[in-house]
Amino acid sequence: MLRVVPRENEGINEVWASDRDRYSHPALTHKDRLSTPLLRQGDELKPCDWDTALGVVTEILDTLRSEQAGEHLGVLAGGGASCEEYYLLQALTRGLGGAH
Repeated sequence: MLRVVPRENEGINEVWASDRDRYSHPALTHKDRLSTPLLRQGDELKPCDWDTALGVVTEILDTLRSEQAGEHLGVLAGGGASCEEYYLLQALTRGLGGAH
């Protein structure tokens, strides 16, 4: 059995972990977890290597930064992420010039 405890930081979480963070660790090693990036080709998702996938993401983000930065760029996130993932999404959005 694995026990998950939060990192002690009184200024952020007062040493509390959310239920989602405390009990989601089995997903990290689940047999259905994706371990290879998938690239959309038409209506299909096809496996590709990490360099190709990250290259496509870089191109898309560069386009967003140059064409839609500032007031026109925003993100919308669902409720299934951790606080850390939301923070990283916010940092990425602000890095691209987005304010929303």
